[in-house]
Amino acid sequence: MLTFNGKDLSELIRVTEINGRGPLSQTTIRQSIPGKDGSFFQRRQLTERVLSVSFLMIADSLNDLRKKVDQLNGVLNTDFEVPIVFSDEPNMTYYGILEGNSDLEEIASVGKGTLTFVCTDPFKYGIEKRVSFTQSVNQTGLGSYQTPLRLVATITEPVKEYKVFHQEQDKYVKIKWDFQKEDILEVHFHNGKILINDQLAMTSFDWASSEFFDLLPGKQTITVTDGTTTELIWRPRWI
Repeated sequence: MLTFNGKDLSELIRVTEINGRGPLSQTTIRQSIPGKDGSFFQRRQLTERVLSVSFLMIADSLNDLRKKVDQLNGVLNTDFEVPIVFSDEPNMTYYGILEGNSDLEEIASVGKGTLTFVCTDPFKYGIEKRVSFTQSVNQTGLGSYQTPLRLVATITEPVKEYKVFHQEQDKYVKIKWDFQKEDILEVHFHNGKILINDQLAMTSFDWASSEFFDLLPGKQTITVTDGTTTELIWRPRWI
């Protein structure tokens, strides 16, 4: 079964095969050096994910087949990438958009075709997770790839700065501010956005020593400033 942009397509099509969910796909960036055999490895890059979904469309008549095609077209007509969920991975979400020509081979009142979805983001995402703590937390089960996070801290007593430290990466983010009790700090690690009491506060970021980090697969320890209650929010992701 396929759910596309929140719409269950089982009443329109019967999925027979899905490709594009196998081992990761990546390219390597290399540089040739004159006078040296081979090349110099620079970095690797994950490529976009292409999902190929083969299906049958079973109708009661040719007229019913035409109606189902029209309904399917209405669902697939999106201007941007949307959530894609398969029934054998109910807690995983891909984000893609229809690509290319989806010809339908018709035999009587049965149609056979393939839908191709391009996911420029190659990852699949799990259900959002949250954990609250006061001083430190040990966290595991974060998927198979590093994951961006969002942080919401409630100040429980006046402090001059807030610091969150990732032990395994030896990285921290420090926010300098005259925090008062019940102030709310929100930090978006994926884009560096900082809010204090719902107001943008980019000048509070300690640019000199801070470094944004992602959550890692496996076990890790995160500590925060005393006098605060912190909630970490993230969606684990897999390649």
